[in-house]
Amino acid sequence: MYGSEFEIKLRNELTQKAIAKECADWIKKKATFKSNITKENMGGFFNIRTPETAVTYMPINGFTTVDLGYERGNNSYSMITKLDMPHSQEFLPMLSG
Repeated sequence: MYGSEFEIKLRNELTQKAIAKECADWIKKKATFKSNITKENMGGFFNIRTPETAVTYMPINGFTTVDLGYERGNNSYSMITKLDMPHSQEFLPMLSG
């Protein structure tokens, strides 16, 4: 969406609030967030699972369009690694419990 005609149209119509609500509703239905209650450092990551596959993206430092790579921020670079199966399955035990 970033930089496309669709994005410009949405910005012109000032519908960001509606899109944010749709996104929040989708996240409530589909996403699981876990908190680190220990004093140990832990890098953020997303693990996306479907019945057929699992993919992990890391490190994720925040949940903004810049942190997710959809918009350019002030950093000179921001590297996110994508791990496919079977490597992504190593993260699944961290998500349970």
